[in-house]
Amino acid sequence: MWPVAAVALLLVVAGISAAVGWHRATGTPGRVAATASDQVQRASSVLIVGDSFVGGTGDPSFPVYPELLGELMGWNVRVDGVGGSGFMPQLDAGGRRPPGGRRAPLIERLPADQRHYRPDVVLVDAGRNDLGRVPSQVIPYIDDYFERLRAAFPQARIVALIPTYATDREATNLPALRAAITGAVRGYQGLVIDPAAQHWYDRADLRSLLGPDDVHFNGAGNRYYARRIADALRSAGFGVGTQGGAAAHGGPITTGDGVGASTAAGTGAGG
Repeated sequence: MWPVAAVALLLVVAGISAAVGWHRATGTPGRVAATASDQVQRASSVLIVGDSFVGGTGDPSFPVYPELLGELMGWNVRVDGVGGSGFMPQLDAGGRRPPGGRRAPLIERLPADQRHYRPDVVLVDAGRNDLGRVPSQVIPYIDDYFERLRAAFPQARIVALIPTYATDREATNLPALRAAITGAVRGYQGLVIDPAAQHWYDRADLRSLLGPDDVHFNGAGNRYYARRIADALRSAGFGVGTQGGAAAHGGPITTGDGVGASTAAGTGAGG
C-alpha cells in the first residue's frame, strides 16, 4: 500500500482549537415548518472520522464529501480526517511511527474528539490504510476502537463504511476486516454501509471520479460518494436534519450484502 501523507491543516471549530487532524464545521441546518411559528428543527450534529478521503488532500478547487453530505442530509458536520491513518498505527519502511503524531490512528484521536464534540451520529470511514495488512494485527484495533467509541459517545448512532477504494481490485484481507467492522458495529446497533458489496464502483466511467493520483476522488467523485452515502442513510431510515434511523427502534441494519459478499475494494494505495 502507498500511504498518502497527512494534510497538515488545523482549523478552529466553534471557538475550540483542536490539534487533531482536520476539523471543520460544514453543512446547512435543515429547516422545517412544523408549527405556525415556523420553528427551526436542529440538524443532527455528525462527526465523520477517517483518513484523507474524509479530510481531503488540500485541493481547494472542490469540496470534500463530508461537506456535501452535510448539505444533502441537512446535518451539521464535524470532521476528524488524518491522511495516511487507519485503525492501527501506520509505520514507515523502517517499522517506526511517523514523528510528531502524524498519521495518528483513530483510537489515539478519540480523546480529543470526545472533548470537542457532542455528536448525534458518528460516521467512521477508515481502514483503507489497513488494507493489505495481516488481519490478526488489525482486528484487535478495530474491536478496541469501536468499544471505546461507544463508551465515549453512548447516545450517538454509529455508522461505519467498509474501507474501499474506487477500483475493481480487492485487498486480500478485506473479507476479514469487513467481518470485524460489521460485527463490532452490529454489536452496538449501528449501521454498516458496504460500497463494494453494493457495487458502487462497477461503472465504466470510474476514471472520471478520480483525481490525478488515480486514488482520491476529484470533485465529481466526492459528489458521487456523498450522494451514495446519503442514499444509504435514507434507506436505513435516517431523515434529513434528524438523529433518525430505523435501527434506533429495532435491530442493527447493514447496507450491502453483508459479511462475505463479493466486493470490488481497492488495494495498493493510501488514503
